[in-house]
Amino acid sequence: NDPLLNKLFAEIRSVTKKEPGMKNYLNEMMQVSSFEAFVAKSIATRFAGRGFSVSFLAKKFQNAFENAQIKEDNWSLAECIRLDADAVAKRDPACDSILEVILYFKGFAAITAHRIARSSWFQGERQFALWLQSRASELCGVDIHPCATISAAVMCDHATGIVIGETAVVGYGVTMLHNVTLGATGKEKGDRHPKIGQYVLLGANVSILGNISIGSGAKIGAGSVVLRDIPANATAVGAPARIIGRAKEEKPSIELDNGLTNYIPSKNVQPDAFCVWREITKFAQPQAAHLSLYTFVSALAVHGVPQNQAQDLFFQLDQDQDGLVNETDIINNFPTKAKNSCESCHCPEKSKAVAKSLHEAIKKAALSPSWGCASKASIAAPKKNHLLESTALHKSPSSMENALQQSS
Repeated sequence: NDPLLNKLFAEIRSVTKKEPGMKNYLNEMMQVSSFEAFVAKSIATRFAGRGFSVSFLAKKFQNAFENAQIKEDNWSLAECIRLDADAVAKRDPACDSILEVILYFKGFAAITAHRIARSSWFQGERQFALWLQSRASELCGVDIHPCATISAAVMCDHATGIVIGETAVVGYGVTMLHNVTLGATGKEKGDRHPKIGQYVLLGANVSILGNISIGSGAKIGAGSVVLRDIPANATAVGAPARIIGRAKEEKPSIELDNGLTNYIPSKNVQPDAFCVWREITKFAQPQAAHLSLYTFVSALAVHGVPQNQAQDLFFQLDQDQDGLVNETDIINNFPTKAKNSCESCHCPEKSKAVAKSLHEAIKKAALSPSWGCASKASIAAPKKNHLLESTALHKSPSSMENALQQSS
């Protein structure tokens, strides 16, 4: 009468039909009477050794799951493991079934082991709790102190390198990726670890240090070092982390916007907060007959040149790294760099059209430096009939135009 157990058994039958070699192993795993017993047997099989048998661990784990008085963040352990497994199956795009979560996903195994270790700790079995913590660290690469509080429906994606300290609290529905650290700032004792709200998304390699709070619905970008409180629904990134805006989604941990593209930027933060070109382009000043990255990319966009290829070509042409490309840069480098860096320019006809657009853009930039050095990616590429006429520029083909024609 348990829909989740029935689903699990149906998945096993499907697997054994497709992969007969798995039949003996999975049929043995099916010799249980409940979903909790299946999870207990699976984790016990993984953790057995160093003095403890599979049967001993499976019975101990199952007893903990079936004891409704044992809770973590007001959830029974049975509720926790069901919600954890469901969370992974629904959120992880690499996961196809509940069966895979229970048998193979070490993040789920580590969290489950922690839940048992925590219950053992508070029942006076300190040494067994520490044994489980050590075993999870050894087998899964995840180190969670038995006293840490982890709510239900939590996913540890990939899980390797996750460290959660003694007084840390992880709220309902949180998703954290590998190498997340919820640690202290030093040797002080007492309440010294982070408190994570509900539905928070913690990207890979995030370190949150000290007794600070991450509000519910917040998103912390990969590689961030968080040393101060982060309010609810904020999006933060950096080392040290700074707030760059507000999350658009209500539950970031479910949407998994690890690239932090879905947020409302703060007014004092540039929309391209993650632009890898900023250090190169931020000092670019308007100069006659010079093109900024944005104007250059826009000029090529009308020919279907992908942004990444246009950016790569710009970088290759900007030899002095002043954030601008001028006529000399193009004359000296375009013929070879375009062939090496811009796949879209391999077609002779398209290369010729690109060359023409660059030539026209340089001519317009000669008359309007502010246009050439614009900093908005939405600027449309110039068209010939929109250019201001200049006798000096149109008397005869320039040396640049000749070079571009030769390259095509």
